Amino acid sequence: MTLPEIAEALHTRGHRHRTGRPFVEITATGSRKANISSLSNIFHNWTYAGWVVSPKNGIAPKTLRGNWEPIITTEEFERGQDILTRRNQHRMVRRKQDYLLASLVYYRYSNGKLRRLSGSTSNAGRSGGGTPYYRIEEAGAPSFLCVEIDTAVELEVQCIQVDPNLIPIIRASYTHELKERMGHSRPDQHAQLQAALKQVDDEESRMARLVASGKISEETWESLWTEWQDRRQAIRRALETMHQEHQVHIDNLELALQIIARIGTLYNGLQRSDQKELLRQVVERVIVNDEGTVTLELRAPFGYLRTLVDDIKRVDARIEKSTKRGRKATKNGESSSLAVSPETSSSLIQPCSTTWIRTRNLPVNSRLLCR
Repeated sequence: MTLPEIAEALHTRGHRHRTGRPFVEITATGSRKANISSLSNIFHNWTYAGWVVSPKNGIAPKTLRGNWEPIITTEEFERGQDILTRRNQHRMVRRKQDYLLASLVYYRYSNGKLRRLSGSTSNAGRSGGGTPYYRIEEAGAPSFLCVEIDTAVELEVQCIQVDPNLIPIIRASYTHELKERMGHSRPDQHAQLQAALKQVDDEESRMARLVASGKISEETWESLWTEWQDRRQAIRRALETMHQEHQVHIDNLELALQIIARIGTLYNGLQRSDQKELLRQVVERVIVNDEGTVTLELRAPFGYLRTLVDDIKRVDARIEKSTKRGRKATKNGESSSLAVSPETSSSLIQPCSTTWIRTRNLPVNSRLLCR
């Protein structure tokens, strides 16, 4: 039996999906439509044969038994798989829409809260393949054309690229800061970060009780919730950083420098699958607001490099200003100690405030790293 035939048989017996949706619907034009997507998934789901399967965690079929009673035997399930395999040998499978930012793109609400967008294609049955969107699957929820967001991401990636002339200064500043921080970190720093994380959890629990009792409004709770998530993220990043070794940091930096020095030209020359992989190595999240403006949040150490380049540019600007003032004072016959050699700029970079490595994210729109 084909899937539509199975759906018709189930409909005849009075069965429905667990949501109440019928297996066969009558459309507005009077034709019969079989809802078979769930049925197709069932025939590939080892759960019904009593097995736990998780590709993400490396659990293959027939390796871990579940603690529930299977609906069918393993032999019956495998017979079904054999039937599907034979049918698919001569079947032309239509390629699904490939979404470049799948699992990476988020929508930012006006209150700062983030929600992940999923890929969806309207009118996919048409000859042109339909129109792909990144959207929230709710009525009236925002949606964005994939082609527009993907193009905006391409432009933002080009702006991550760093002038190669800054690479030696970045390397020197990073190495200096790494030795400074890892060599003089307080032994109790890990415990302090753990205590700070617990403090955030306790604070959220107390506020949740106040919300439940009606003493705090929902608007206040949403604002506090966003702040707690930001604090947790910063603390967890600091904790993750502390567990890494010195040489691992150096190796990661060298690789990151190679990528970030030419990421703009590298990205444009890659196949789409390789572009997806590069984005997942460099970008933590792609955030879109109501106006369709795209912002990239970078992974470490790329977020650190972005902040470091900002520091270098501010220091260089201060040096240039001091040099001009020194030259002016010299012309006036005055002695001045304001002039500073640009070669010393790497030693003027100030260390970070709370953690030895900077992983905070700045908006790409600020164009801090543009060449």
